[in-house]
Amino acid sequence: SHFMEEFTNRYSTQEKNAIYQPYITASDVVGFDLYPFYQWNRPGWLNRPASGVKQLKSMSNGKPVYAWIEAVVGGSAITPSRQVPLYPEHTRFQVWSALIEGATAYGYFTHVLHPDLTYHEFGLTDEMKTEVKRLNGQIARLAPVILAPYSRRIISVEITTTDNTTLLNRFMATEYKNNLFIFVQNADLGPNAEDLQQAQPIDPRAGRAVISVNGLTEGTIIEVVDENRTINASEGFFTDDFGALGEHIYRIQL
Repeated sequence: SHFMEEFTNRYSTQEKNAIYQPYITASDVVGFDLYPFYQWNRPGWLNRPASGVKQLKSMSNGKPVYAWIEAVVGGSAITPSRQVPLYPEHTRFQVWSALIEGATAYGYFTHVLHPDLTYHEFGLTDEMKTEVKRLNGQIARLAPVILAPYSRRIISVEITTTDNTTLLNRFMATEYKNNLFIFVQNADLGPNAEDLQQAQPIDPRAGRAVISVNGLTEGTIIEVVDENRTINASEGFFTDDFGALGEHIYRIQL
């Protein structure tokens, strides 16, 4: 992950280009890992895997990009008593953020390696196993939609809190079999999350989204995929609520 602009203490920009571009040239697909909890114990870096995907995609000359995603804690560099817990919502967030930013594959890091802990090659908690199974099933089912061509329609998303604070979001829109699919994620981690030090918890915020779609007509029924609910559109936009670290998938028939 030291190819990323966020990391400046190891390589200069010139050194990064000299090191990483030959790897990309020699590869059929390119990927990387960055584990905010397992590797760094910094929940405030939860958006960095997505940032890495975006940057690597811009460097990859059109080659497919994938990301490794953490599903455990227990790295050799973090004392267990200081380790911030990794919950299923953190892993789910990283998977969706990587896909929305353009990754077309992902894998899980599952090894518990700290010498004070029992070694496991597959050290997921029961709760994490349940979520990973559900998430993988959902993404496998939606793979044709996720991998479909990006929509060229003019779309924008704004998520705000009740006190009108604008929250970070990311979204992706694809078109498949005469349907527009919009994947939206509330990417807020709380105030100044990137500046938090090791083991400091994040405070992600909920908000309400206004999702604008050029040409959307009032009364259009929008399906919220896998949530058993629909939304009635207004002229040119629709609204929805987002929990902390939440994502929704919308289907609009064209």
